[in-house]
Amino acid sequence: MPVLVDDGRTVVEASIIIEHLGLRHPGPVRLIPEDPRAALDVRMMDRFFDNYIMTPMQKIVADSIRAAEHRDRQGVAEARGCSILPTAGSTTR
Repeated sequence: MPVLVDDGRTVVEASIIIEHLGLRHPGPVRLIPEDPRAALDVRMMDRFFDNYIMTPMQKIVADSIRAAEHRDRQGVAEARGCSILPTAGSTTR
């Protein structure tokens, strides 16, 4: 889980960290667009990639670095089933 400590305040989760940085430390480029419709698109993409790409991928990668006797075949199969990621050597999911 991403964590930011900023001036003694702990902020967790990437989406919230991005919002926090935009509010507390605005830079020359906005992290979230000012236009509400564009901001909605950015937030949707953030949640999409976090939920449907990164979560299953983390399960698969973590399993691949485990000792063989501790691997979770069912968990990996479930992660592959809910992911839109193609498997190695395939052109579809």
